[in-house]
Parts: sequence; C-alpha cells; structure tokens
Amino acid sequence: MQPLDFTHLPIIALAAWWLFDEVARLEVWAGAAIIFCAGLYISYCEVQLEREGSRRRR
Repeated sequence: MQPLDFTHLPIIALAAWWLFDEVARLEVWAGAAIIFCAGLYISYCEVQLEREGSRRRR
C-alpha cells in the first residue's frame, strides 16, 4: 500500500534533526500532509470502485 511508504518522511526528518540539527519547515510538513491525504483518498476511491465492480459481476 503506497501511503505507508510516506512513513519515510518522519524518519528522515528525525534523522536530519538528530544528525544535522536541521528542522523541516512548515511547508515541508504541509506538502507531506497533502500528499499523504491524496494517497489515502485514492486508495479509498479504488476500494469503492472494486466493491462497485464486484456487485455488478453477481
């Protein structure tokens, strides 16, 4: 499932903070939230389409 791949962002952000004392800007987190929510929405739509398709096959 693709949205789970976005768990890399918090891990990398923590590593950057710990190793380089670099804090991600608000724009980075806002963009990550938009991408993550879009991935969840697409997954939800795909599930709905699959359910609708399985009803039609009966």
